[in-house]
Amino acid sequence: MTEIAFFINARQDGGLRTGIDVNGETIWHHFIPGPEDADPALLWWVDVTCKGIYRAVPMPRDNGCSISRT
Repeated sequence: MTEIAFFINARQDGGLRTGIDVNGETIWHHFIPGPEDADPALLWWVDVTCKGIYRAVPMPRDNGCSISRT
């Protein structure tokens, strides 16, 4: 089952980290350091996780495009 997690963490030192994990592997993250001395303790955090079965979306035979040949 595929799992996607979005996260944001606010640190004591004013730093802010956001990211996206897919199946436990971080595929994107961004960190903005705080103006104070390094203190990685978290003030607050939000994690949103979505789980589901991935299936390819079937394409209809007629996708709205038409090609006319003369």
